[in-house]
Amino acid sequence: FRVPPPIPAAATRAIMTAQAPWPAEVLQGNMEAGNPSPRPSFQHLRDSAWQTIGDATVDGDERTRHWREWCKFCTEHNFSYYLDGMPKSERDDALLAFAVLVREGHIGNGRQVGVQSVEKALRHVAQKFVLDRKFDPRRSNAGQRDLDLPFKRLLKSYKDADPVPRPKLAIPVSTVKRIAEGYNMSDHHSAVGD
Repeated sequence: FRVPPPIPAAATRAIMTAQAPWPAEVLQGNMEAGNPSPRPSFQHLRDSAWQTIGDATVDGDERTRHWREWCKFCTEHNFSYYLDGMPKSERDDALLAFAVLVREGHIGNGRQVGVQSVEKALRHVAQKFVLDRKFDPRRSNAGQRDLDLPFKRLLKSYKDADPVPRPKLAIPVSTVKRIAEGYNMSDHHSAVGD
């Protein structure tokens, strides 16, 4: 078995840029690092993955707004944005206080909001923590499924205090009655209706 001679760098560059589905500038960093692979660099792959993760949300503006309000809240109270160096009880207190701030409408239009808005704001803040490789501040352990008891009880209390949602009809009953009254029923329609 004979090992083929190495391909000159210029030829490797030409082969890689001609065959690879990635832009030449992506591959250039790989070649300069001494890796003549027709694959993009790890940095490019990682950046692409995180860009895709960032684009995967449908509520990006709202998520950004909640994080901005969280940062403002932390700054006002001299907390690190990620609650670094704080005991669990103080981290809980900070996040619970933020939940009350949201509930009372201080980051919205000034009116009290429902439990779903509070839950969403807390979830957005926690998602930012996790995406930045920090802990979810609503949970004691990384693998824990349920929220810690203080958060569960606060949200349950808000849910119980919220007015019961009233179902709304897609079409008012009066519209259906008007259509039925104005409809000219033939013998055929009557027979089908029976």
